[in-house]
Parts: sequence; structure tokens; C-alpha cells
Amino acid sequence: MYGERLLAAFTSIPAAQYNYRPTASQQTIGYIAQHLEGANYSICERLGNVKHLQTAKDSLADTVKALRP
Repeated sequence: MYGERLLAAFTSIPAAQYNYRPTASQQTIGYIAQHLEGANYSICERLGNVKHLQTAKDSLADTVKALRP
């Protein structure tokens, strides 16, 4: 359920806005999306028996991942 809400929230934001940060000291929307995705996988792995398999997209630098749609 949480994963579906997270996906809906971030797919509603245009990819061009993923570099937006409210102030210079805050994280970009893209970085926050990555952080929440990683945390979601981590929590699910700890509570369940299935591990998240790393893909090529998972190994990209955060700045590159933040730009992808």
C-alpha cells in the first residue's frame, strides 16, 4: 500500500521538476524520491523473506537517478 502511494506521488511530479529544491540547503525532489524508494525496499527486506535484487539502475549515481523519469 505504501509503495503504491509513493509511486503515485512521484509519478504525478513532472521529471523536469526532480531537480527542484525549495531552498539551497534542502534536498531535491529526485533525491527524496530515491531515499524513500531505498528505505521502502530496506524495510520490506527486513520484514519479509524476499530480497530486492539490484539492477543496473540501482547502481547509478544519485545525481543521475534523480534526473531519470
